[in-house]
Amino acid sequence: MPTWLSEARRAVDRAGNDKQIQDRLSHLTAVDDELHRCLDQLADLVEAAEAGHGTWWSSLDVPSKVFTDLKSARKSIDPRQWSRARNALEEVFKQAETEIRTSWQGYVTDLAGNAGDLRKLVRVLGAAPALAEEAARLDEALAQLNVSRGKLPDKESVAKARAAADLLDRLADKLPHDVRDFLTAAARGTGAPLDLLTPEVLAWLTVNSAVDEFRIIVAGKGRGQARG
Repeated sequence: MPTWLSEARRAVDRAGNDKQIQDRLSHLTAVDDELHRCLDQLADLVEAAEAGHGTWWSSLDVPSKVFTDLKSARKSIDPRQWSRARNALEEVFKQAETEIRTSWQGYVTDLAGNAGDLRKLVRVLGAAPALAEEAARLDEALAQLNVSRGKLPDKESVAKARAAADLLDRLADKLPHDVRDFLTAAARGTGAPLDLLTPEVLAWLTVNSAVDEFRIIVAGKGRGQARG
């Protein structure tokens, strides 16, 4: 074989090897970037899970296939191996985030009820001078809670939820039972039936300058019912 042809073949082989090496380096760089992204996402999920551990979050069962795919990816630089492992991880992360968000929202609802209805109730309570200060604090706490309830929680979010629930309990303890029932019903979208507006409730609303916060409407045409 002519010398020039041998040299040309070696040059082509070197070029092919260089291209293969470059492709592998590019792949490893991409994997490194994706791993950092996965670790950041995992850190957020772990923080959220730890915030609710033993209270509103238990655990997530990770399919064994995820660990099998990760082990295979560790032993090979084949892009297909990493692609399978990455897809399996993303599926677990997605499931974990959905379950944590759902559990957190359920926890908030159990602690403090529907934030929208509660804020209506707080505005009514704020009209009563004796309750105005605590009502304002609860309104602020509920506003913060309403913002955080749609996000992945952390320990600070959980503390805010408990603080809002404690404030609500303190306010409720200051209300007569009949007044509390009426105000709670009135804060809902359907309103309170008139039979809850007892003379005692009306007297409390009058003394606490909260009468003007309510109005009577006909609940249904021809039903002979009205709600406060």
